[in-house]
Amino acid sequence: MKTVQNTFKSLRQAVNHELEMNLLPFWLTHVKDRENGFTSRMSNDLVKESTSKGLVFHARLLWTFSSLYRFKSDLKYLKLARECYVYIKAHFLDQEFGGAYWLLSTEGQPDDTKKKTYGQAFLIYALSEFYKCYPHSAIRNQAIELFMHLEQHAFDKNNLGYYEVCERNWTLAEDQRLSDKDMNECKSMNTHLHTLEAFTNLYSICEDNVLKYRLIMLLEIFREKIIQSDTGHFGLFFDDAWNVRSQGISFGHEIEASWLIHEAAKVLGDPEILTRYEYIAGKLAESVYSEGLGTGGLNYEIDGQGNLDTDKHFWVQAEGLVGFLNAWEITGQDEYRETVFSIWDFIQEFLADRKHGEWYWKVDSHGVPDDGYPKVSIWKSPYHNIRACLEVIKRIDALLSKHHYPNGSYIYGG
Repeated sequence: MKTVQNTFKSLRQAVNHELEMNLLPFWLTHVKDRENGFTSRMSNDLVKESTSKGLVFHARLLWTFSSLYRFKSDLKYLKLARECYVYIKAHFLDQEFGGAYWLLSTEGQPDDTKKKTYGQAFLIYALSEFYKCYPHSAIRNQAIELFMHLEQHAFDKNNLGYYEVCERNWTLAEDQRLSDKDMNECKSMNTHLHTLEAFTNLYSICEDNVLKYRLIMLLEIFREKIIQSDTGHFGLFFDDAWNVRSQGISFGHEIEASWLIHEAAKVLGDPEILTRYEYIAGKLAESVYSEGLGTGGLNYEIDGQGNLDTDKHFWVQAEGLVGFLNAWEITGQDEYRETVFSIWDFIQEFLADRKHGEWYWKVDSHGVPDDGYPKVSIWKSPYHNIRACLEVIKRIDALLSKHHYPNGSYIYGG
């Protein structure tokens, strides 16, 4: 028992060291764009590039700095959060039609004015977090207003769930793709996962009945529509009636969803709902553990043709840390705890960039980084890995303070 306690203490120390000595110095040093907001693209060797500025990237920055301030009570993070919020308010928010633009030009002018549900959701997530450390009613109201826009314009009243993309004026867009690599279908697992995440955080500051019903609805959509009964894995893309239109398995999204689904069930405060979705969270972690683990870390995916992609992406490893720690807390199964440590060792040996800072986007099955992927982009922010570090530290602190294992055994014996 004492050995496990000491092992967790060592992991906490290592994660905190990575946070303090690698991740935070990188983002504090390189994130600011002196001419216009925040840097949106940077190569692995720290060469900055002029490129579009993305809503998701800036929302994730706002969430990260807000969460860091709540965790560390260091005013420099609150200052960065406020600067990010001011930039989003001045440049991304559409004053005529409401909602937020998808992309801005390098100079901060509207470039892609579509209202993508995924982007609106991340801004709701970020504003809710910012409100927790800077509790001004205008911030909370902006998050609620974004929620109401989704309700009025993107919600599918007939089949439930949310459409992927609206035009600037909130009419349904013909092109429903989140990005060029996605299918042109009305609904996706990914957008609904992050809408669930956003609504969970909003509900923690606004216990509104409509929002509560939508959280329950999203959980039921995962249980009844997204999780495929024949495989136990997620469908990835769907038509408007929730007929699955894709093949393939995304291990990163499934382990990420395992703990985000659990968080949503917890915030609702209903024991029956919590029991139901704890079971589902455990089953998701079980399938990823059985089928997704590679040498050291989590494999990326099985594509639509059944080919296994053994590359190790940074965000998949980050979500694996939290997902398997959460699975161990639910089940007490030692293999999940051991997987947390093996993924962490893999990150430290292969993904963490000891020369330029931060983590590589991905490495191959031999641990060789792919320099074709940037260190910073509209899709690569501190959201996944800094969030994972904060979650691991907070969960270890909670476990050690309670002095017991998830299965009821006590760390100190007795």
